Amino acid sequence: MAAPVCIFTRSAPRHSGRAFGNIMKRVLITLFSVGWLAPTWLAINTYLGFWRGDGWTLLWGRKDVGSFPVIQFSQQCFGVGIIWLAAVIIFWSWKFSGTGGPKQ
Repeated sequence: MAAPVCIFTRSAPRHSGRAFGNIMKRVLITLFSVGWLAPTWLAINTYLGFWRGDGWTLLWGRKDVGSFPVIQFSQQCFGVGIIWLAAVIIFWSWKFSGTGGPKQ
């Protein structure tokens, strides 16, 4: 079986490490850009889950809730998500401001 031939240069394609590096760079930037959603979703889901479960027992005067600090955990997750979002906004502002983007 013959080796694949590039239709533009009529020669065997040369795969360099740069193509893999560019893909990995894009994947990492994408994960960085959307990663703030995970801790923010966890914070909101934990907070709402607390009110669906143990929150009602507190409102009725019962003190038999679990020992896990749900509200504090939710606040910490939300803080991480907001700080991460701020870092993403700063990164993309820098990237699109002309100082961090591709050379024109």
